[in-house]
Amino acid sequence: MKAFGILIGLCIFFYGCQNEEIPVGAYSFSDNKWDQKVKPSFELDLSDTSSVYDFFITIRNTTDYKYSNLWIYVEEIPPFGPTHRERHEIPIANPNGSWIGHKTGSIIENKYLIKRGKVPFIGKYTYILEQAVTDKEVTEVLDISFQVKKISQ
Repeated sequence: MKAFGILIGLCIFFYGCQNEEIPVGAYSFSDNKWDQKVKPSFELDLSDTSSVYDFFITIRNTTDYKYSNLWIYVEEIPPFGPTHRERHEIPIANPNGSWIGHKTGSIIENKYLIKRGKVPFIGKYTYILEQAVTDKEVTEVLDISFQVKKISQ
């Protein structure tokens, strides 16, 4: 009976520590082209300043994508305080030309962690993504999505 109680306690403990995914959204690019003028925006409400969050971007491109990486700016607009803008390099292919992400047919999917940490305020956060490659337009990019996971309580 004591072992059963310990088992139940462990289950409750591990259930409470599970990752909680917060749905945010996705943006599909017209004609598979990401022009620098196109800046997908994602909003989410965060109500816990004591938990740690992982912020991910998932990029899907075709095998005709001509670069080995994708440079983007991520702008975070919190409910209060200053905005924060940071440049990220998302690796797409290895130096030998092989794809880094998960390949299904002619589509490559790369998931990239852009930030891990706590948020300073409760409220609505906006994330704006901007293509930062030297070309004004990047082709063979299908879509980009934004995900958040609450990783601790």
